[in-house]
Amino acid sequence: MILEVDQLRSGYFKKEVLHSINLSVGEREVVGIIGHNCAGKTTLLKTILGLLPIMEGTIIYQGKNITHQKSFINVEEGISYVP
Repeated sequence: MILEVDQLRSGYFKKEVLHSINLSVGEREVVGIIGHNCAGKTTLLKTILGLLPIMEGTIIYQGKNITHQKSFINVEEGISYVP
């Protein structure tokens, strides 16, 4: 897997938006995230990138735990966010 998200909880300040999210993306796999407004799509992407703090859970990118890694390091390692 190139990206693994396990039991991810995140949100804004004390407001939890993501509740135990699990996601895995394999090599050469294309994944789309769809949902209603305020469903947590942007929150998930910003959390994976490191722009929002993780309340609980882990993020593994290319076999490396990046759960609490700074966003600028994630960008240097190849993670990007295009709204």
